[in-house]
Amino acid sequence: MRRSLALLATICLALAAQSSAAEKKDKQAEGRVLIERARELSDIRAPGSPPFRLRARVRLFQEKHAMEGTYLLVWISPSQWREQVDLPGFTQLRIGGEGTYSVHREPPGLPWPVFQLLHTLGYKARLTVRPTERVEEIKNRNKDGARLSCVKLVSGSIWVVPRELCFDSGSNTLSRIEYSNRKYEFKKQSPWGDKVFPQSLSYFEGGKHVVAIDVEEFANIESSDPSGFLPLVNAASWEQCEDAERPVFLRASGPLPTAGAEFLGPVHMVTVYGTIETSGELRNRSIISSGGKIADQWALDFLERARFQPRMCNGRPIGSEVFVYVVVSQATRTGASVASIVVIDTAIAWP
Repeated sequence: MRRSLALLATICLALAAQSSAAEKKDKQAEGRVLIERARELSDIRAPGSPPFRLRARVRLFQEKHAMEGTYLLVWISPSQWREQVDLPGFTQLRIGGEGTYSVHREPPGLPWPVFQLLHTLGYKARLTVRPTERVEEIKNRNKDGARLSCVKLVSGSIWVVPRELCFDSGSNTLSRIEYSNRKYEFKKQSPWGDKVFPQSLSYFEGGKHVVAIDVEEFANIESSDPSGFLPLVNAASWEQCEDAERPVFLRASGPLPTAGAEFLGPVHMVTVYGTIETSGELRNRSIISSGGKIADQWALDFLERARFQPRMCNGRPIGSEVFVYVVVSQATRTGASVASIVVIDTAIAWP
């Protein structure tokens, strides 16, 4: 009798384990189907899609002021497009070619608010499931009268932040992307052939509205002047690679100097813009967000000696623009300075 009960218990446990494994497998498949469908719907720049002109009014909300400007994208094909951003005191023109694009900025650096703008437009990149990611849960939510299906993705990698992707349950169009302290919202999805594109895009950080994009024109192009798509002369040129791996910090050739550590204070974060070459060097360094005069200089000195694994495209190293976050702190026991790189965000974004 006892043997029969033990055997029955073993069978029940085995069936429960199989059922649990099947449920997990079904959840992974269901979540990935939702994400891939939304990715396909949002890809208005897929090969073979009709040419278009997209014009939008953009507002970038900073701590003490707001900037308002315009965004224009003329897209013929993945190898022929022209994009322009015009803001007070800043202009950027990018021309797309066969596997590359050229860019001219005035002034030459890439401001952080413009990076946030381009990343908001380039939301399709957040619809890519990385190899290290898995679906943790799928749940239904009601938001502003709409019923949403939300997929939470998590990863074992410290470089990949968990995020929740929410889709309209009826149309499967993307509604929002949420991180722990960041959020993207996409409203008024309009059809474009068999694709859709939101008429309103917003980005929030720490609960504050940071980027607002309102599409004013989205129209088909009957013809275009080829001269408007010629590569820019004396401009930086970058390789296009949508699924490239992000750069990784490897090492620095030496520690920071200890002189002046007593004036540093506890912890400072410095944001630095630069370009990572295929050699792994970080060049064209400039401070984007200051941590104080001493911390800024120490961060620049540290990054001058830093080496990275460059952005990789199908196993090949390619150059990239990046923002590097450096934490500089004072060691309490010795007074020595300590620096560490926390996160690297690749500045290549839409389109």
